Amino acid sequence: MRHLVWFFVLGAALLAGKSALERVRARDAIAPLAVHVKADASSVDRERAIDEAVLVEEALRSGGALIDPVVREQLLSSMRATLRAGARGPSAATRVDTGSEDDNALLERAVALGLHRADPVTRQRLAFQAEQLLTARVASEQPSDRVLGAYLAAHPQRYAVPLRFSFVQVFVGSVRHGAQLDADASTLLSELTQKRVSGDGALALGDPTLIPRRFTATDAVAVDAQLGVGFAEALLRGQVGVWSGPVVSAYGRHLVLIEERSEARVPALGELYERVLADYRHDRRREVLHERLRSLRTLYRVELRSPRS
Repeated sequence: MRHLVWFFVLGAALLAGKSALERVRARDAIAPLAVHVKADASSVDRERAIDEAVLVEEALRSGGALIDPVVREQLLSSMRATLRAGARGPSAATRVDTGSEDDNALLERAVALGLHRADPVTRQRLAFQAEQLLTARVASEQPSDRVLGAYLAAHPQRYAVPLRFSFVQVFVGSVRHGAQLDADASTLLSELTQKRVSGDGALALGDPTLIPRRFTATDAVAVDAQLGVGFAEALLRGQVGVWSGPVVSAYGRHLVLIEERSEARVPALGELYERVLADYRHDRRREVLHERLRSLRTLYRVELRSPRS
């Protein structure tokens, strides 16, 4: 519940003020920004650390330490611990009354001392706040059907419905039939064809097996996973409504009646509207965040430091 409350408070803050990006563009000076990274950090890790540090600073400028109760609690706890440690020092001049300041003043001191950088949870939550500030407008964007249709067309693999088969298989096992396996399978296939046995009528035929006798709307990957690689390819060659086979598997032979075969397709936007909209906004948010971070980074003079410095 507490987490929900701070989300609502953050939302109110977003609506009440200008975006963080607009505020920082009003700054004249280039602000120094110390970023602590390991000496052997990769370029990707360095860039990620710089982005996080920029986001944390933007959140602090927007009052993030006051908004998030977890951040407040972490920073106040760390600050009070720091003050208590100082009060236990040998010099009376260093002793500080931890009750002499209100929470907001303590928060300011904690940030000034950089205590927010020492706690990964605090950094992550502040960075998340800044991301919400910088991309707040994306959530209210309402792309047109034309825009969403173009997005759908640009990502066909993401939304494609694969080729699916519905079929019945009659199993002829290699253990039971031995050397007569192929002959017995061919004889049974002839009987099924001549008598025009339906899928329902064939469910009790053939040898006992743990393999399902009927597959419904099953894609090629799942078919091959259960019946062996190449089985789905054999189903592609068969005719719908006609017994075919024998199809070879590691278990024996299979006589197959394809009841339905639905071709692979990309659904229309109307079938996937909510999913496409959510994906579009997700990608749009990442794009906007990347652009605004790139602009924000020009407002900082980054100083890379190793953790020991």
